[in-house]
Amino acid sequence: MKTLSQINEHLNYVDGVMLGRVAYDNPYLLTEIDELFENGDVNNISRKEVIEGLITYIEKIENNGGNVYEALRHTLGLFYGVAGSKEWRRLITPPWKKGYSGKDILEEALRILPKESLAESELIMNS
Repeated sequence: MKTLSQINEHLNYVDGVMLGRVAYDNPYLLTEIDELFENGDVNNISRKEVIEGLITYIEKIENNGGNVYEALRHTLGLFYGVAGSKEWRRLITPPWKKGYSGKDILEEALRILPKESLAESELIMNS
């Protein structure tokens, strides 16, 4: 299942749905999952807000000597199906510019990715 409508249809026959690969390939789909369970409300977080929230998280990982890419790789599909997808993957995949921190990478993403994709708060789904 790759769309909210497919998930909703499946729930007519079973009590639950496992989101495996699609949650990794297209994590932004999860912003619409609440539509099925929370009185039909969609989580209106934008991709820009997701990236801004990642900055603090990535800084903590770096400060503790962790591998930033191990955290960021789970966001490779954040721009799935919208402008900026290829650039996002290029930005967060090593090797990075010498001296660049995870925060630097994310701030660069906020500067160069298409503003319309960053601001979008509802994913256009293929029904």
